[in-house]
This record gives sequence, C-alpha cells and structure tokens, in this order.
Amino acid sequence: MSWARLDDHFHDHPKVMAKSLAAVGLYALGLSYCADQSTEGFIPAQVVMGWDRWRAASDELLEGPALWERADGGYRVHDYLDWNPSRRKNAEQQQQQQTRKNARILAAKNERSNGVRNASGSSPASVERNAT
Repeated sequence: MSWARLDDHFHDHPKVMAKSLAAVGLYALGLSYCADQSTEGFIPAQVVMGWDRWRAASDELLEGPALWERADGGYRVHDYLDWNPSRRKNAEQQQQQQTRKNARILAAKNERSNGVRNASGSSPASVERNAT
C-alpha cells in the first residue's frame, strides 16, 4: 500500500494559508492520487476534470505561491519527489515487504509441520543452525 506525505506543519505553512479551503482540499486529493497511481507527482488534466466540484480550485493552486505547476497533459505537484518516494523506491519497498511476508509464511508453515518449539520460541532446527 502506498501513501503520500503531508508535513505536520502543512496546516500553518504560508503557501497553504494563502489558499482557500477548496484549493487545499484539491491539493490533498492530488497527493492521494499521485501516491495511489505512482505518478511521481503528475496529475492528468482529465482526472482533475473528473473531480467536478473541485475544478475551480485548480487555478488557485497554480497562482501566487504555487502548490501545483502546469505540465504537458495536466499538472505536477510542486516538489513532490522531494517529500515522497519515487515509483522505483515504492517498488523496492513493496518487494522487500513481500520478501519479509513470504519468509514469515514459510517459517509459520515449518513450525506447523513439525509442531515443535523450544522455550525461546525458536524451532530446534534454527537452534542447531545457530549453534554451529
């Protein structure tokens, strides 16, 4: 599962304070979209157009202290990759998580198959490997 970072001082950042609540909401929707779709900060124009009630706020995000920038075919969240992991980094993290999960599943299967655990919670086979 991916996620997007939102600074804990987002609520009082001067750029944010200069925007309407609708623009700040649209910014949060954009961050969520970027993380979910692994776009590295790009939001296609048709996605924003699909957020019908939010369209008017998109211009505000481009004005003054900009939170979005115009890009071919849509918008780019300003400094997105400075604060959020890249597509490659997300893929690496997901692979590491899957490897750890597979190892836990395999360990649980091995414990069930022999049904033996020692007082420390380790199976006898792991104790023998650690002793050598």
